Parts: sequence; C-alpha cells; structure tokens
Amino acid sequence: MATALAVLGAACGLLIATLLSRDPREAIAYVVACLMIGGAVAVGRRGAAVADPLEASRREMRAVAHDLRAPLLTVSSYIDLVADGAFGPLTPETSTALRQASSVTFRAQALVESLLQGVTTTPPAAAVTRVDLEDVMSEVFNALTTPMRERHASVSMEGRMPVVRGEETALFRVFENLLQNSIKFTRSCDLPRISLHTRRLEGGLVEVAVRDNGIGFRLNEPQDILAPGARGEAVVGVSGYGLGLATVSQLLTAMGGTVTIDPPSGRGSTVRVTLREG
Repeated sequence: MATALAVLGAACGLLIATLLSRDPREAIAYVVACLMIGGAVAVGRRGAAVADPLEASRREMRAVAHDLRAPLLTVSSYIDLVADGAFGPLTPETSTALRQASSVTFRAQALVESLLQGVTTTPPAAAVTRVDLEDVMSEVFNALTTPMRERHASVSMEGRMPVVRGEETALFRVFENLLQNSIKFTRSCDLPRISLHTRRLEGGLVEVAVRDNGIGFRLNEPQDILAPGARGEAVVGVSGYGLGLATVSQLLTAMGGTVTIDPPSGRGSTVRVTLREG
C-alpha cells in the first residue's frame, strides 16, 4: 500500500509539473525531482514496514517479561519460605528439590530482567569468559531431574567435559534445550538414552556431540531445522514451537561457536556443538 501511494503521488507530481512548466528543461527537472521524492517515500515506507514488526515484537516480548516478573518473584519467595522451614521440617529429598527449583527460578528471573532492560537474549561479546562445562552440565541435570525421572532417561558422558570460552547462562540454555529435545522427541515406547562425546579439533576448538535414540530427522531437514519455527516432519503430535534448536544456534553464534546436525543414519540423531577451548 505504501509503495502504491508513493507511485501515485509521483505520477500526480509528474502531471502537475508537466502542465505548469513552460520550459521543457524545467519540466524534466520537475519529473526527476518527483520521481526521486516518490522513490524516497516508497523506500522509507518499506523500511518502516520492516522495522515496525520487529519493534512491536520487542515491545511485546518486554510486556510478557514484565507480566512474568511478579509470578516468578512469588514462586521464589515461597521457595525461600519452605526452605527456611516455615511450613515444617524438611527431608533431605525436599531440600534437594528446593535447591533445584531455586536454581531454575533464578535463571528464569535473570532472563526476564535482561528482557525488561532491553537486552537481547544472546550474550554480548564482553560476557564471554572461561566456563567449565562440567559445572554447566551438573546444573542442567539438576534442572531436568523431573522429565528425566518421568521418562526414565539416562545420560552418559565419555570423559570429563572441557573448559570452553562462553557465557555460563547461555551454555546452560544450549545444553538444556538439546537434552530436553532428546528426552521429548523419543518414542513413548522407548527409554531415552543420551550420550555426550567430547573431542578436540584443530584451531583450538572443542566439540561436544549429543547423541540420542529419538525419532531423529529426515534427509531434507538438518540444514533447515535450525531456522526459527522449523519443526521436523517426525514430530507430529508432539507439542512445541520450533524454537529450541533456533535458540541454540543463536546463542552459540553469539559466543563464536556453531551447531551442526549429522545427516540421518539409522535411528536417533547427533547434534554437534563446537566452541573455542578455554
């Protein structure tokens, strides 16, 4: 619509310029000026049309974050009350569960605060430091205790996880998303079996491969499945929005890392995360 209006305005300007001008050279000058103005309006309108949805999306995201702030604070407060014994003595199992809930709530609150401050969900370059993936994975396992228990999932690690260059919260989100996918996208008749394999690459890089026995990908999917909103053909009937792998890719790119998916070969899938060694 904006482009059509700009073209119509330029056409009207051309007609008026031609009718009012007695000098052909002056008429040509009017024509060129009207075309330039019309083109500028069209480009400006198009730019605004592209920018407005992005800005609207950011505003909506911040509004949602604002609405989540109070409930998260309430949950955190109740966790503290229970941990302090306000509702009676605690068993060791209850204390462990509260620590896990507190950790997850803290990370959710940090993400909400960053959105409220207008910060993107990807870590800035200045935040990249040395991070021990052994500690990150320990927190991921704690956060995923419930889904792992419900599905009787198991995770094996070959050797010790490396120290890498990254941002701790972002790396937590990367591996939490990957393990969640491996648990979620395993057939109900199967028990999720996940393994983590680490190896050093050339150029000071390390790779962590996440392998599972899930539903896997189709031949045409590994290249496109990292796009926001993309979902595999085999995930019919499984709830989701297609944002997990897109988030992983975005976070790793911000930290100077990469994520790739092996071509389908039999059952399950292999997702490879590459980061700079710390």
